[in-house]
Formats: sequence, C-alpha cells, structure tokens
Amino acid sequence: MGYAATIEEGLRSLLEISELKDNYYYQTAVGDFYLMSKEFNRATDYYLEALRTCNSRSQKNLLKKKLDSCKEFM
Repeated sequence: MGYAATIEEGLRSLLEISELKDNYYYQTAVGDFYLMSKEFNRATDYYLEALRTCNSRSQKNLLKKKLDSCKEFM
C-alpha cells in the first residue's frame, strides 16, 4: 500500500475521498492507515464498518484477522 511522504499525509489524502466512504475496500484502507498509525480504536471502527458492508467470505476473514490484531494492542 502506498502513501505520501508520511502515513499521516496518506491518511489525510484518503479521508478527502468522500465518494468512497461506503466502499468496504476504502473502509479497510482507512483502517489500515490507522493501524499503521497505532490508532487501534479508529482502525477497529473502520474495520467493523468494512465487515458490515462486505459480502466476500475471504474479505470478511481478513477483516476479522485485522480486528484481532487491533484487539491485541488495545
């Protein structure tokens, strides 16, 4: 996953794309940026939203693993 000069800049840029806010790939990407920033509560919120809107079994399994990673640090 690429980002600008810093994780924070990449997250800021991603959050500006409001047209994708209901897309689970977008929710997952935002969650990933928050995870990299060690903002585990925010990452969890985005992963849960992605899980809620996702229909793919394999994607749901991946999101559950990401959620488990967040829980380890909370």
